[in-house]
Order: sequence, then C-alpha cells, then structure tokens
Amino acid sequence: MKKFFFVIFFLKFLTLNSYSEIVYVDINIILNKSNIGKSLNTYLIKIKEEKSKGYKIIEDNLIKKEKSLIAQKNIITKEEFEKQLNSLSQEVNQYRSNKKKLQNEINQIKIENTKKILKILNPIITKYVEENSISLVMPKKNIVVGKKNLDITNKIIKILNDQSLKLDFWMKNIFFIKNDKVYINNILNVLKLKKLKKNYKINDIKELDFADKNDITFFHSKKYIESLKKTKSKLVITNSKFTEIIPNNIKIIEVKNVLLSVGLVTSLFYPSALDDSFDKDVIPINKSKFNKINTGQNVLIGKNVKIGKNCSIGHNSIIERNVVIGENCQIGSNVIIKNTIIGKNSNILDGAVLGKKGFGFFPGKVNTRYPHIGAVIIGDNVEIGSNNTIDRGSLSNTIIGDGTFLDNQVHIAHNVKIGKNCIITGQVGFAGSSTIGDRVMIGGQAGISGHLTIGDNVQIGGGSGVINNIPSNNKVMGYPARNIRNFLRDNKIND
Repeated sequence: MKKFFFVIFFLKFLTLNSYSEIVYVDINIILNKSNIGKSLNTYLIKIKEEKSKGYKIIEDNLIKKEKSLIAQKNIITKEEFEKQLNSLSQEVNQYRSNKKKLQNEINQIKIENTKKILKILNPIITKYVEENSISLVMPKKNIVVGKKNLDITNKIIKILNDQSLKLDFWMKNIFFIKNDKVYINNILNVLKLKKLKKNYKINDIKELDFADKNDITFFHSKKYIESLKKTKSKLVITNSKFTEIIPNNIKIIEVKNVLLSVGLVTSLFYPSALDDSFDKDVIPINKSKFNKINTGQNVLIGKNVKIGKNCSIGHNSIIERNVVIGENCQIGSNVIIKNTIIGKNSNILDGAVLGKKGFGFFPGKVNTRYPHIGAVIIGDNVEIGSNNTIDRGSLSNTIIGDGTFLDNQVHIAHNVKIGKNCIITGQVGFAGSSTIGDRVMIGGQAGISGHLTIGDNVQIGGGSGVINNIPSNNKVMGYPARNIRNFLRDNKIND
C-alpha cells in the first residue's frame, strides 16, 4: 500500500481530459534539496542537538559505573555484585528507552512537517499539470525506465523555492526549540489570570493565519479581521475592545495589553529566544571542513552552520549559530550573521548585521523584551549593502525576495516581507511587519511605517514618510506620502 501513496496523493488532484503526457517526480529529492526541505532537515538536527545534550553525560557515567563494577567483581560478594549489576542494567535500559523516545519524537516531527510540505506541493503540481497538458504524474521510485526530459523534479523544486519565501509555515521556529510542556494554566498563570479546573495542553503560539486548533493566537487590530474569520485556532488573546467580534467557536483570554501578553506567552514556549548574547561557541573556521570556500583572516564559525561551495567570506566576519548560506555567495568583511538562511548567488557587503533580535519591547517600570523566534530568509541573487541591519522575525520570518538589491545603511525591522526584484536605496527604514510587493523602488531616506501593505510596482520618492497602504502601480512622495502629481502640485514643482 505504501508504494502507491504518492500516486494516489497526486491523482486525486488531477482531472484527466485530453492531456497528452506522463511525467514523474522524485519526492525524496524535493524533500531534501528544496529550500523548505533543507530547512526542515536543519530544524530536525537542531532539535536533536538540543535535546541530546544530557545523554552524553549519562552515557559516560554509565560506562564509568560499568568499569567500576567490573573492577570490584572479585572484591565484593556475589550477592552485592548481582544487586549492583541489576541496578546498572535498569539504568541502561532506562537510558535506551529515553533515547528511543527522543528518536520517535523527532521522527514524528519529521512526519508532521513532511505532510505540511506535501500540502504545499499539491497545488504546485496540479497547476503545473494544467499548464503543461500533463495526463499523469508518477513517483520516480515506481518508474523502471524513463526519459530524463520527463523528470519534472527540478522544475517543481524551482517553483517551490520561489513560493516558499512567502510561506512562514513551521519555519518560524526553525532555530528555536519549542517547550512542549505548556498547558493552559501555565499561560493563565503568567498572565495573572484565574486558572481553570480542567488543565489542557497548548501546542504552540502562532499568528492567526498559521494557527491550528490546538494553538493559541491573538487579535489586536481590526486590520486582521479577515484572518480572524479564517483562523483554525480555538483560543485567542485579545482585549475588551474586540471581544464582541470574536467568533463564538473561539474561547477568549481577555487582557489589557494584547502584545505584552503575547510576549509573555511566547517566552513560555520559546525561552531561549530571549537570549541574544554573542555566540560563545564560535571557533576559527575549519578550512578542511569548508574546503570549497575562500576566507579572509579571523573568520569565526558557530554551530549549525552550512555554507555552499564557491562562497567567499571576508576578514573578521562572524557566522554565528543557525546559518545556511547557499552556493556562490559573497560575504564581506566585518559581517555578523545568525539565525539566517541565504539563497544562492547573493552578496552581503561589509559591516552588515543579519538575524539579531528586533526592537520589540514594552515600556514600563521595567522594559519587557519581546521574544523573537523567527529567522531572516534571504532569496537568491540578492545584494545586501554595507552596514545594513536586518532583524529576525518575532512570530514570523523577515523575508527578502529573489533579486532584490538594498543600498547601504538600510534598516529592516522584524517580520518585514520584501518581494522580488525591489530596489531600496540608502538609509531607508522599515518598521515591523510591513509587506512590500515585487519590483518596488524606494528612494533614499524614506521611512515605511509598521503593519502596512505596499503593492507591486510602487515607486516611493526619497525622503517620503509612508503611513498608509499603497496599492500596486502607484508613484508617491512626501510626508505623508501621496500621489506624486499631488505632491508636485502642492509644492508648486513642474511635473
């Protein structure tokens, strides 16, 4: 039954009309070589490393106990020896059982997230079939003989890679291990609310669009009303202003300050995300391990770092933990990168800082930091100018699309999404959670407020202050930014 899974999986989405061709795909290659598949593998490695830290110590102690017991065999009584041997055997069995449970847990995470990737593949393959007059898609493992030109694996990977940058998916916590022991009363306790008699487990905290039924989410602005209507979550953090518009099937946790509460709850799930200190584990780059790259002097590399072939890294640069760099990338001197995935053929100029936490905090008697559990995702053929700072996401990823060029001294805050082939000139600043379309051009020293949507092909003049959404194909300038003809008229400048 298993060998026909993918045939059934794809066939149920296809309509066989007058299509004329049969093609095949290699699912395993897609899962291993696509950007999103590589990210899953990196995530699994990170989980295993984090959760296996104590096992080496336990294993070493068991070996010491075994050697000690063997040494005492002829000294202690037979009864005492057997007693200690039985005790040691129980410890060994428990150790093996715990390791097996850990592996099963990791396997389950892999299965769940592989299913999610396959869900994304569904419409991609279906659309490809419809556009190319294909009659049937077969898994490669079921093909005995097949022409290479019928293998669409690489074409599907390219489409998937193009789309995956816009998908937060499970990737938001790719570098931060989740606490799996969070219950509703843990959440209510940290929010200083009354506990429930029935305590139940909460899987994760996610934004409205990505939350499942066992996740907790939040609602703090009418901007997200459509996402609220579609969310699968059954538990939402909000305040009294919005309780009446929350659907009846969703339980409400009412608080005074939604975002502050979300920060506290996120800390329960991802306590390590609050730590943004320098990476103590960095070491001088091992040139035998990274033998297909060129490096300057004093290059340091942290754990969980992958660098593609034909890359170069300049003097005094530090690649801290949790970084994936694609092939043919140029990393300048004095660059710091962490919690970041960079596509192929990209260029990071001198002095850039990528993947540090953003400026998310809540003022009070004691300022409270907001956890940042997202990553920075940079596409293919991107250029990041000198002294750029790109903050990692808070609950979702910060994303720079393929072919986008950033001039020097650009600042990009957490959760910002910039599309493909954009041109951003010097000293432009983006506040958090704004979304920028494809082929957008922004002049120097412009400022983009938070939680805005700027459409495709928009042009923003230098020095402008953008405080409202801008539909596609518009040219704006001024403060507040408005239609460029109106700006020129108001300032008596000839068009």
